[in-house]
Amino acid sequence: MHATLTLDDDLFMALNERARATGRSVKEVVNEAVRRGLAPSSPRPSVEPPVFDLGGLRMTAEQAEALGEDAEVVRLLGVTEQMERGLK
Repeated sequence: MHATLTLDDDLFMALNERARATGRSVKEVVNEAVRRGLAPSSPRPSVEPPVFDLGGLRMTAEQAEALGEDAEVVRLLGVTEQMERGLK
C-alpha cells in the first residue's frame, strides 16, 4: 500500500541515517518504527519502596514541650504518638 507522509526534516534525516547504518531501506525503517509505536506497551512492574523500622519514639510530645522544643516538633511528635497507638 502506498501512502504519502509529510515528515519533519530532522525526522526524515534520522530515518535516512538509520536506514544507511543498518543497510535497510527507509521504508523498512519506517515500518519497523510504526509497528513498535503501535505495539501495546507492557505495564511497568510496580516497585515496592523499602520500609525501615527506625524503632519507637525516643521522646514524647510532653517531654519535648517540657524541654521547650519548637511547637511544630511537639505537634509532629504528638501525631506520631497517635499513629503508633493506632498500630498497636
